[in-house]
Amino acid sequence: MSIKDIKTFISWCSQGDSTLSKRQAMFHQLKSSLTSQLHDLQKILDVVDFKCRYYDLAVDNHSEAVAKQKLVHQQPDGLKLTIDD
Repeated sequence: MSIKDIKTFISWCSQGDSTLSKRQAMFHQLKSSLTSQLHDLQKILDVVDFKCRYYDLAVDNHSEAVAKQKLVHQQPDGLKLTIDD
């Protein structure tokens, strides 16, 4: 929540019950925005987690080819690792 939004919220609080709906809407909008951000971050984290597993295997086996073979079918959506890469 931005400083501007916090100031707006405080102002609405000082106005009493007549602004309850505005405050409610503000928090529902914040929840929606945060949910979307969490979804995007989870997709990024899935890729980073995959890359960590990939490089752990590659380092342990001294070979990217081994990592590619073992993980080519376990990659997260949107990642296109092929054995020929």
